[in-house]
Amino acid sequence: MDWKNQLTKTPYLVLFIILGAVGVTTAYGLITITLAGDVIIEGDTQMERNLNVEGVITGQTLKDLESELNALKDAALFKDLVVGNNQDADVSILLGIGGGTFVVKPDVPAGNNLDAYVGDFNNDFKLDVVTTNNDNDDVSIFLGNGDGTFTAKPNVPVGSAVDLAIGDLNNDFKLDVVTANNLDNDISVLLGNGDGTFTTMPDVPLGSRVFSVAIGDLNNDNKLDVVVLKPNDDDLSILLGNGDGTFTENPDVLVGDDPYDLAIGDLNNDNKLDIVVTNSGDNDISVLLGNGDGTFTSQTDVPVGASPRNIAIGDLNNDFKLDVVVANAGDGDISVLLGNGDGTFTTMPDVPVGNNPIPVAIGDLDNDNIPDVVVGNFDDATLSVLLGNGDGTFTAKPDVLVGNNPRSVNIGHVG
Repeated sequence: MDWKNQLTKTPYLVLFIILGAVGVTTAYGLITITLAGDVIIEGDTQMERNLNVEGVITGQTLKDLESELNALKDAALFKDLVVGNNQDADVSILLGIGGGTFVVKPDVPAGNNLDAYVGDFNNDFKLDVVTTNNDNDDVSIFLGNGDGTFTAKPNVPVGSAVDLAIGDLNNDFKLDVVTANNLDNDISVLLGNGDGTFTTMPDVPLGSRVFSVAIGDLNNDNKLDVVVLKPNDDDLSILLGNGDGTFTENPDVLVGDDPYDLAIGDLNNDNKLDIVVTNSGDNDISVLLGNGDGTFTSQTDVPVGASPRNIAIGDLNNDFKLDVVVANAGDGDISVLLGNGDGTFTTMPDVPVGNNPIPVAIGDLDNDNIPDVVVGNFDDATLSVLLGNGDGTFTAKPDVLVGNNPRSVNIGHVG
């Protein structure tokens, strides 16, 4: 049965059960997906979990299926952490067991000078890992087995990649990858084939050193666009997607001095995506409110700590207004900016973390419906785990050991 094509037309039924008992450390998960009475996906895994939940979901498309299944898993499973360790050339896998604590799985060897990111590249509802290997000019692909282990696919050549972003650029329900190639002044575009392999598109030249990249629909045409940060020019390149993995370039957008990272989200609830950028030379962030056509209106820059590095967006206090967290490498803390819903922010007290924090991520680690924050401490080989109190303040858990020089951290279900 060609079930992937039929899922785009026919209702399906999914049964997702995780069985466990309070006080036990192992649970068993079963996923069964039926279409027109035929079982099309069935699998079970043993997990280091303490869970007991079941559910039935229905939908009309493959994208519905993945979205609803992920939502059910989010409610049932404690989230895991995937960390790219720059110096060790490997990826740390930490399976969540509740309360902001984790079971450590064996590290996954990858390339040198890497960042790690997660996405489902073969549509099996198990998160995979892709790493940028800056010293090797390629990316590594690891397909998740659903238990915190991975199967390596052949590396894919790109440029001198220092960052990447993941999204469906050609609306074929298969995840694609864009890499920011620092020394090549361009981006590589890899269109996913749906099996963990990729078709390489022509590189897109941008005329200056690039450092960070993000994906979102900036002009509300249901085609994903790409934003690329260029630190030498103190600006952003805006590439509007044509829906086939090619792009039309919009005018560049100026930001602050020596920009380091960017994130995309709707900061003023107008259904138009906005951009925030950390400016490491100015110790502030630039807030760019989207006009809905790929252009932006600048807000007043917002001061943060010394040498701001990575930035993350999420609703920390559940008021339906997006907030911002910034890792301040020079101060060993994070800035917490609660959104006012109009592109401005209320600054909370800084939160101490470890030495030289760089990566930061937001997600609900303990299933209390309150977002938490994880910060990678580059010089300490640790993660700071901060459980949210629901008001923009946090309760710190003991730091978690990872590899040397953690440069990226992801929150999701890999085991």
